[in-house]
Amino acid sequence: MEEAVVSAVTDDTSEAKITVGGVPDRPGVAARLFRQLADRGINIDMIVQNTSAKGITDISFTVAKTDLEAAIHADQAVFGFGIFVSDYGCHGFQLIRLIQDDDAGR
Repeated sequence: MEEAVVSAVTDDTSEAKITVGGVPDRPGVAARLFRQLADRGINIDMIVQNTSAKGITDISFTVAKTDLEAAIHADQAVFGFGIFVSDYGCHGFQLIRLIQDDDAGR
C-alpha cells in the first residue's frame, strides 16, 4: 500500500479564482464551460465542484491572473445566468508529494 506524505507546500500568487454559481448539475454542463476556456487557450489549474442542491451547483477553478478577464468573458458566453466571483487575492497552493511504496520490489 502506498502512503502519500506531503513534503512541501509552495505558494503561487499568480493565480485567480473564479466561481460560477447556479450551474445546472447535469452531465455535459461543466464540459461546455471548460471547452470554452480550452478553445481560448486558457489553462485551468484546480477545479472544485460543490455538492448539488436541488439540481444546482457551483464550480470554482483557478486560472492565471493574466487570463482572468478572458476566462470570465468565456464563462459568461456559456452561462449568462451564473454568478461570477473572481478572487484576485487567491493563493494557489501546490502540494509536492513524496509517495512512499510499502511494496518491496516496486
